[in-house]
Amino acid sequence: DSDHWIAILIYPKISRVYVLDSLDKDPKEYEDIIGCIQLAYKYYVEIYKGPHDPSKPKEMIVRTRFPV
Repeated sequence: DSDHWIAILIYPKISRVYVLDSLDKDPKEYEDIIGCIQLAYKYYVEIYKGPHDPSKPKEMIVRTRFPV
């Protein structure tokens, strides 16, 4: 079927990225886009001094493979 979809939810305030994939592909499929998101988040926290709770990780936590 051609009804495949991917949604990427980004929550910088809580250092989280959720990848929802209707085909539940291997997380390696998202390495490029997640790398871009991590780099943008790093610049946001370290260079632009965006609001960031120091107790939160400096890299976003990525979650994939949600139960159906």
